[in-house]
Amino acid sequence: MPMPPQLARWQKTRPRKHKSTKPVFETLPCLCVGELTRIIPRKYGTVRTQNFFSSSHVPLLRLRLTCETVEVRHKSGNTQKFKILWAKTGFGHPRPVICCDKCQRGAYKLYNRFDDLACKRCRGAIYLSQKITPKARPTLKAYRLARFLELKSNINKRTAERLIRQFGEKAMMPTSNYRTQGIRGWK
Repeated sequence: MPMPPQLARWQKTRPRKHKSTKPVFETLPCLCVGELTRIIPRKYGTVRTQNFFSSSHVPLLRLRLTCETVEVRHKSGNTQKFKILWAKTGFGHPRPVICCDKCQRGAYKLYNRFDDLACKRCRGAIYLSQKITPKARPTLKAYRLARFLELKSNINKRTAERLIRQFGEKAMMPTSNYRTQGIRGWK
């Protein structure tokens, strides 16, 4: 018996779990506004030209900064211009926010793909935890905690102990047994 047309249409339009071809945020190089905060000029008319190197953004970018705009020149010669908005935080100085040139929304990180910077909504990427199965998420959490402890050297002793304890619990958590933390009671 052939497949009913309703079922065939549903199979074409249903969301496919864990087989996404979308890029993953953790693998994309990004331009973070927090790294630019100290080098953005605060006075009108001041222009600063600088090369941008970062651990999260491997390719070399050439930046031309003013207090209102950021002009980014990629290695390939592609040039993009972003507007800077200053958001009031209520804790002293305003914080810079880069306005995405595609959707005109404010963003703290711009992700680079094929020498084109865009915000997270325009990029259409997903997080790694969305891509992997629920069984593998505790392993991902343990990996992220271990990396955080490895990179943070000036952390409080009690906080480090608490995170190490949490890392141990996550690493020893069973990956099946319906996400319970107890001993497997059946075979």
